[in-house]
Amino acid sequence: MAVASYSMMGLFEIVILMTGGGLFGMPPGELDPAFVRCAPQQSLVFIEWATRGTGKLGAEGIDGFVADPEVVAFFESIERAIKSGVERASDSGNPEQTVLAESLPVLAKIILNRSGCIYLGYNDSPNDADANERRIAEGDWSAALGNIRATLIINAGDNADEFKKKISELLHLIADFEEKSVFQRQFQRQEIPLPVPGLKLTIHRHKNYFILGFGDGTVDAAVAGLDGKSQTKPIAANVRFKKATEKVAFKRTGSRGWIDVKGIVDSVVKAMGPQGAMVPAIAKMVGADALDSIATSTGVVDGQVSSKTFVTTGGRTDGILSLTAGRALKLADLSRIPADADFAVAKSVSFPKILAAAKKIVEQASPDSLPMMEGMIASLEGQLGISLEDDCFKAFGDVWTVHDSPAAGGVFVTSLVVALEVRDSRKAYEVFSKLMAVLGQSLPPEFGNEFRRRAVLLSQKKFMDRTIYYINTIGEADIPVAPAFCVTDKQLLIALHPQALKAHLRFLESDDANFTSRLPREIKMPEGEAIVLSYFNSKSLVRYVYSIIPYVGQMLFSNMQAAGIEMDVFDLPSARAILPYTTDWTSSVTRTADGILCQSQGGLPLPGGVSSTIGVLQMMFFGMVQRVQIGGERDLPQRADDPDTNAKQEKPEPALQGI
Repeated sequence: MAVASYSMMGLFEIVILMTGGGLFGMPPGELDPAFVRCAPQQSLVFIEWATRGTGKLGAEGIDGFVADPEVVAFFESIERAIKSGVERASDSGNPEQTVLAESLPVLAKIILNRSGCIYLGYNDSPNDADANERRIAEGDWSAALGNIRATLIINAGDNADEFKKKISELLHLIADFEEKSVFQRQFQRQEIPLPVPGLKLTIHRHKNYFILGFGDGTVDAAVAGLDGKSQTKPIAANVRFKKATEKVAFKRTGSRGWIDVKGIVDSVVKAMGPQGAMVPAIAKMVGADALDSIATSTGVVDGQVSSKTFVTTGGRTDGILSLTAGRALKLADLSRIPADADFAVAKSVSFPKILAAAKKIVEQASPDSLPMMEGMIASLEGQLGISLEDDCFKAFGDVWTVHDSPAAGGVFVTSLVVALEVRDSRKAYEVFSKLMAVLGQSLPPEFGNEFRRRAVLLSQKKFMDRTIYYINTIGEADIPVAPAFCVTDKQLLIALHPQALKAHLRFLESDDANFTSRLPREIKMPEGEAIVLSYFNSKSLVRYVYSIIPYVGQMLFSNMQAAGIEMDVFDLPSARAILPYTTDWTSSVTRTADGILCQSQGGLPLPGGVSSTIGVLQMMFFGMVQRVQIGGERDLPQRADDPDTNAKQEKPEPALQGI
């Protein structure tokens, strides 16, 4: 059973990898215009997604990807594997397990491929305000929950009858409904009891739409909206909703959503009664009162999967929004990144503004706590021998960059170089020297004997008229990194090994092209004040991953077949089914006059797929370990006098623990 569950998890991981994270409505078909008529104007949350399109053979990006014959065949093999699993579950003799196995995959497929929406609001009843307040004070939140109105609508289209059948079969497993045949025939406003008294769900079919409503009147309101007969104004009439969603709109939209942050805070205040008065005060104190709403959408532009998220803040950068208060990025900030970088990020963060905002928040929350906070900062400054405001903040600027360069031996993250801009080179050298002295003193002392020397040292060596400091471990072969540090007139540099820093210093002294030469071909400086820019070479990653995918896939499918899942390594698409549709992934965060705009774009949503890839590789490793454990010990015996054996039996010296 454990092996079967493990293999099914592997199957789901592959599905996630191949679908780029399982985005709804990708590639986009059509959004249903009826959904914005259903959601009332005062909705606090509204999310809708389009019918999934079929793509087009030979098209760019995700449109061509989903129509590629190998990709189509892959998903067909997944469906066959699921179907065979259902047949085995049916043979088990357990009726509940059979229903679940037959119904859930069908429902999931329909929901993932058809359009739908979710919206919710809060309907406070003034007549019951006193009673609700009393119940909440007593710890009974059912009154507040009873005021929530939530609705889910799925347009099942041509699959409506099949959808109804599978839902009815599932519902008869979890609730005591009327006669099954009658329910399947009517499917009208059927209540689903909930464990909390007074709360209920209602499911209803209206034409090809299926409505799941929480709260009184939700189903009737949804039906009226679908028929264009709603008595209340729809969310499309909400000026704030319209203004925010226009900023993230696409001509081809796969999904979009809106969260009314201000409305949610107001609803919480109403639900809590007098106790809720503290909520706006806390929000104002930390600067969260600037958060008005969040709008987000995903779409396709020239075959590229694109996403936008806009946070309406009124342009404020105080309180928690001081995290977005760094100076605007410039092209010059990218000039010290090599042109061949396969991974690059530039980010602006103003630590002086963040510290000032933190002090202000602490002072407003608890004036007596501010001296304590300042005392902790003073203690830290005393240990380091530097002042944050007079030394660090004056020595260094706001802009951080991170990059990996193949010319420096890197493969995405193996040769990362982190850099912080230097504002005052003289102060930067002074601060850096003090920090290196503190780091060297904090390392454990050397110990051992003439036969076995062990140490963790801060070494330093000259390279191209610069001093590179690095942590040198002696007698610790299981530590693969040697963190390195260096400061120049322009940057404070950090890397996982000195080779990355040496390569970067050589680049800085060379005439090699820098990352700005790739603009605007790959990276486009967005309008407004950019505070984050990032780039990811997805095609190279796919190329590297596919060099090992057949071998990893063979191990995975071997376990899956052993568990009875009818898929083998041949079903995996080849690299030529992926690479033609893969383009570089870029993203940015921009500060505008009225909020924060986040954007990203790529041929396939592979940044999400990267984590899935890592998960698959990790799963395969533990799968091999599991097989070894099931089969018994496989380690070769070692001689008693083998020095490696004796080394394994040694207990680690206390001084090195935690290094």
